[in-house]
Amino acid sequence: MEYRREIDGLRAVAVLPVILFHAGFTWFAGGYVGVDVFFVISGYLITTILINELESGTFSIAKFYERRARRILPALFFVMVCCIPFAWHWMLPYQFLDFTDSLIAVSLFSSNILFWRKSNYFAPAAEESPLLHTWSLAVEEQFYIFFPLLLLVLWGIGRRPLFHIILALSCVSLLLAEYGWRNHATATFYLLPTRAWELGAGALCAFLLHRKTPRGNQTLAAIGLGCLLFSIFGYDDQVPFPSVYTLLPVVGTSLIILFASKGTFTARLLSTQALVGIGVISFSAYLWHQPLFAFARIRTLWDPSWVTMASLSCLSIMLAYLSWKYIEQPFRTCSFAFMKSRAKIFATSAIASSAFFASGLYGHITNGADHRINLPSAIVKDLFVKEFNKECFDFSMKHIRRHGFFCTLGNPQSEPDLAIVGDSHALSFLGPFHDAFSKTNNALIFSGISGCPSLLNTYVLRNDNKRETCNSRNHEGFQQIVDKGITKVVLISRWTYYSTGDITNQFRHIGLEYDIKKDRNASFNVFASQLEETLRFFQEKGIEVYVFHQPPFQELDARNVYNWLALFGKEEADNIMINASLQQSVHDRRYQRLKETIDDKASLFEGVTTIDFSEALCPEGLCLIGNQELSYYLDKDHLSNTGAALVLAPHLEKFM
Repeated sequence: MEYRREIDGLRAVAVLPVILFHAGFTWFAGGYVGVDVFFVISGYLITTILINELESGTFSIAKFYERRARRILPALFFVMVCCIPFAWHWMLPYQFLDFTDSLIAVSLFSSNILFWRKSNYFAPAAEESPLLHTWSLAVEEQFYIFFPLLLLVLWGIGRRPLFHIILALSCVSLLLAEYGWRNHATATFYLLPTRAWELGAGALCAFLLHRKTPRGNQTLAAIGLGCLLFSIFGYDDQVPFPSVYTLLPVVGTSLIILFASKGTFTARLLSTQALVGIGVISFSAYLWHQPLFAFARIRTLWDPSWVTMASLSCLSIMLAYLSWKYIEQPFRTCSFAFMKSRAKIFATSAIASSAFFASGLYGHITNGADHRINLPSAIVKDLFVKEFNKECFDFSMKHIRRHGFFCTLGNPQSEPDLAIVGDSHALSFLGPFHDAFSKTNNALIFSGISGCPSLLNTYVLRNDNKRETCNSRNHEGFQQIVDKGITKVVLISRWTYYSTGDITNQFRHIGLEYDIKKDRNASFNVFASQLEETLRFFQEKGIEVYVFHQPPFQELDARNVYNWLALFGKEEADNIMINASLQQSVHDRRYQRLKETIDDKASLFEGVTTIDFSEALCPEGLCLIGNQELSYYLDKDHLSNTGAALVLAPHLEKFM
């Protein structure tokens, strides 16, 4: 197989945006597409080798997996070993438990399945997972369990029919991805069936270029590079992935592979020494960057500065060079005498995998080695217990069709008189409401959907089936409140998320129709109009409405604060807690526009009351995250059940 410098340069174009995206540089909001570029390159290079070996009659499954083991495992296992001591000393039990679970999953090449079940790739918590990025390695290895066997079994029918079979399977995979992001977004992102078409695209390139050199075409090669650059700088975490949108980086990569011959401008650009050098060490760079960033975020109380993240990005390249030179290369070229034997490679890999599996099992059995850190049980409950999360929150459409949007709390023998409707912010108040209503033999109903504001007939721009579910709740669910004879409604949501934005870069665009424009001004206008329509709807039905203003949005995650205090700052806990907590003046300034909008809309109607908890949460002008005995927050913006109970207590009589 002839070496192509431009392919190594293309690897650099893939890995650098991934690193800078994970570092938090907003210019590279679509940097995650670098993984898709890697998939296409991998499919092309490995299929080229497989075709050549099948044609010459030298193909061997054992030889193929030996090459994969030499290529992947030494550097991967070395990085995992380096992560363990930092995880042990710096991670809180729940973090260490997740980490050790990932050790088990990586050793079985199933980390994509683990992260599908446990995390959203774009969620802030994912930034603190040192091995999150191994999901893509798992996808590749799962693909290469089946793909070589497929080629081996079907090789006899001829290359052209085999090409069309791979094309058909890739199309099915793409169609599955397009269906999946609407209905099972997280599974679609992580799992092989909806990612296989990207590797298949590379395989198709290998078939098209078999026994040929790339046909130089300046225009098509430049278009391919343009597609990559547009997706890197033009996409963000609101773009559904994988989906037809993924065609842009996949087709762009394929065009470069097919048409960027040595004489084209694109090939010359990608063949520059700097890009080729980074491309050669790109695998190790990919392995190193995520642990560096994750542990930096865990170790520092405040978010690491851009200087820190830029420095760690450079460090990932330097470490990549060292691990490429002293680990990757010796194992791939059999420089170590004890590694020249295939049997020894397989045996060593099995022993190392077993060791990681055992380490992970230890962490799982000991609940994240919780003996390392002693937090008060009340703090642990405040930070990690979300009451009724499983029983009453984020109902599936299957459940909704059978049972409706609501669950009943308090005294189940009583007729409910109160309805609470909202997003995940509403869930924080559910425990205190349930306790109070149970004591007085009253009942209430609750409907909570994450990322779904309690606004009549409103759609939210989402990459999953909750876009439709949210609108249904805000139409059919509101009518069910009327049908049930409810006389009081509480509306609770993270209002800034859908209107003005907040200190995070997260934002949910909203609209009146399924197709929603990414326009923040338009979202604010929809918020204002639909809040008014919601209040008018309930007033016309004779239902009292209480709108809870959003709690102050902390700049630091409560879990990180208590984590840091437990590990590094016990002696200065009081001062650190004060410095970590938000000034009320900052909250007032940030929330002023939205507060005025909500209050103005409420003033249009009798029987509508707004409740602002900032005074209770911000004594003496400081919005405390908590103290050494209790946490008032779950994270940055969600109150804990303790915090919700604290601010709700003076108002409970209104709802009885």
